[in-house]
Amino acid sequence: MKYLRIALGIFLVLSIFATHKIFNYWEIRLKKQIKGVESANLNLPNYQINPVPIKKNDAIAPENFWQGVLIDQNSQKILFGKNEHKPVSVASITKLATALTALDNYQLDEIVEISTNASNINGSKIFMSTGEKFTVENLLNALLIMSANDAAIALSEHKQTQEKFIEMMNEKSRKIGMKNTRFLDPSGLNDEGYSTARDIGILFSEALKNDIITKIIGMAEKTIYNQSGTKSYKLESSNRLVKDEMRFEGIVGGKTGFTPNAGHSLVAAATRDNHTLIAVILSTYSNTKEASAIAAADLLNWGFTNWQWENI
Repeated sequence: MKYLRIALGIFLVLSIFATHKIFNYWEIRLKKQIKGVESANLNLPNYQINPVPIKKNDAIAPENFWQGVLIDQNSQKILFGKNEHKPVSVASITKLATALTALDNYQLDEIVEISTNASNINGSKIFMSTGEKFTVENLLNALLIMSANDAAIALSEHKQTQEKFIEMMNEKSRKIGMKNTRFLDPSGLNDEGYSTARDIGILFSEALKNDIITKIIGMAEKTIYNQSGTKSYKLESSNRLVKDEMRFEGIVGGKTGFTPNAGHSLVAAATRDNHTLIAVILSTYSNTKEASAIAAADLLNWGFTNWQWENI
């Protein structure tokens, strides 16, 4: 009996010891697994949920233009479209493609000499003289603020022929997803060139990704100088939505376009509450100089008023 009690005691001690070891083993394994999960979580990509625009009501969009589209920049969702896939002349809005192509191939401090071809161009220009020299940056300012055709020609002739530059513009447009566009010149004077409101939305969305372009298109005015510093040129924006007379709340910037055939056109973007909308207006009903600015402002206001953004 005595030996039985001793044996039972030894068995009990061994059982407790074994149980303790087992618990220690699983505790260590569990801690390792938790640590591994925590480590893995630290390496997970930081996925950001982007809010999606949702229409709040049945409010009808203003339609004081022939072709147009309203796009949410973040999601690329079309909030409104009217004949947005119809190919039409886009006039000086073409210069956005000119600017993107130039920035793909030139440095801002490169020096460009003005040719006779550039100085003799018709239409909107700042009247640069043949032989004058400007930096690429100053030509971009003239191109996008005052819609200078002479700046467009000068940029297109720098380092290659104008024909080659136009090929590069069209290649750029295809690369960013513009499917119904054909540029025939760097200024937009040639009405045989064409694009669509949807494609211009894509072009402007791409332009907004470029800090240099975004900065320039938001300026109401700027003074630039030729390379020698002997002559100044005051640039005043052709986009009324960035100027005091019609400044739009939250305006980021835009680019105008006009020829008698293309009519009054404008692509513009504005940001409110961290949401950016792009309005493309191609040819307004009215033929006044303010018509495209009024149409773009109306469409942007409609978008901000009648849409809300939700995480889905």
